[in-house]
Amino acid sequence: MANTSYQSAAIVDIYTVKRIFYNGHTSLLVTILLVISSQLIGFGMAGAVRKYLVWPASMIWPANLINCALFQSLHHEETQSKGFLTPRLKFFLIAAACQAVYYWAPGYFFPVLGTFSIICAFKKDDIRLAQITGNSGLGLGAWQIDWNSIVSFLGSPIIVPAWAICNIFAGFVIILWIITPLLYYTNTMNAQNYPIVTQNLYFTNATQVSIGPFMTGDAKLNETVYREFGPILMTPFLAFSFGIQFAALTAVIVHTILEDGHRIKRQFQESIGNFRDIHCKLMSVYPETPNWCYALLFIVATIMGCVACHLGNVMPWYYVLVALCVPAVFLIPTGILQAVTNQTVGLDVITEFIGGLMMPGDPIGTMTFKSFAYMAQSQSLLLISDLKLGHYMKIPPNAMFVTQIMSTLIGGMVNLFTAIYLIETVPEICTGNKQWSCPYTFNTYTNSVLWGVVGTK
Repeated sequence: MANTSYQSAAIVDIYTVKRIFYNGHTSLLVTILLVISSQLIGFGMAGAVRKYLVWPASMIWPANLINCALFQSLHHEETQSKGFLTPRLKFFLIAAACQAVYYWAPGYFFPVLGTFSIICAFKKDDIRLAQITGNSGLGLGAWQIDWNSIVSFLGSPIIVPAWAICNIFAGFVIILWIITPLLYYTNTMNAQNYPIVTQNLYFTNATQVSIGPFMTGDAKLNETVYREFGPILMTPFLAFSFGIQFAALTAVIVHTILEDGHRIKRQFQESIGNFRDIHCKLMSVYPETPNWCYALLFIVATIMGCVACHLGNVMPWYYVLVALCVPAVFLIPTGILQAVTNQTVGLDVITEFIGGLMMPGDPIGTMTFKSFAYMAQSQSLLLISDLKLGHYMKIPPNAMFVTQIMSTLIGGMVNLFTAIYLIETVPEICTGNKQWSCPYTFNTYTNSVLWGVVGTK
């Protein structure tokens, strides 16, 4: 019930990128302070909006309904059961065991079965067929039996409303199976010089970017050397993906105002008085966590982040305050979206864009700015979701608040020291080791080059 603890700390990704790709180093003390600050800073913001995203009955948070049903089934007393293993618990254990056994087939013994393209297998030498149907291409006609991959985006098909799933699928088809092939096969932006779908960046001669020659020892851009290599280019697919993310941010605000404006107004009005739904009545027997607890946590985490940025020379300390302004604007609109559809819009691109404007040629500073803004929103929504789960299950708010803080601190430290251990012990991790390809870390590296090194020029 502490979902805030399993979220990977974005600061750890930046630490990994700096160590592996930029050959830099940040002191352990500064890194620990950055992890703790970025993971907890959003909790204070969550406390400020819980009246509008937790207490109203219209804020459903669909994922929590599944958890509530599971907890109710496992803990419900059955009069016909004898002993510890109730029929419902037996069914759960059998289903869990079957799922674990099932994962071993595509996950360990036959990884090729995780995703395979039947159409592509009929004509292996056809490059265009491989681009359209292959696993590393558009995947049209490919089959997927790895459940972790199937639910990697939606989380679970039984949580997301059917209308939202249809909307997502329609967008997927239009963007990936229609627009992307049109851009590629019309050679827009010299698209055919690169793979049809890739996160990599390239020079004008179609060679993959290696940033080492034009970076200084402190991971800053050497503009004189950079001009000798020429501009860095991205594929049309990647460019269109960034455009969609910018559009999604403005769309969620406009949609929230037009579609849910009256609900927001009503929720603000309700927040002044008493909530009358059954859950609020039952929860009223527990004392609510005081606002000053959230405020104190926010202030302490912010000061900790500013001190760490200054001591570690990561970025100017006052940019932490600027970064927090971004989630302050988007928190309620994205919170309402997630509370109704179980989908949210991240602040990755917009914060990277702003960070690149303020710190051109500084990839680590840009990514640190993004991490504070992104994690503030992400951790806020996770805490709000957990508070809603506690609201449904009638768990005292003070217990939920303390549990979230402790679990997040433990999870963040485990995340950090696991990353340090892997970097020190796994050879060529995230670079030449195919078993440790680190897609999320490599994505952070790509964005650091695009928005930090090159910037918005």
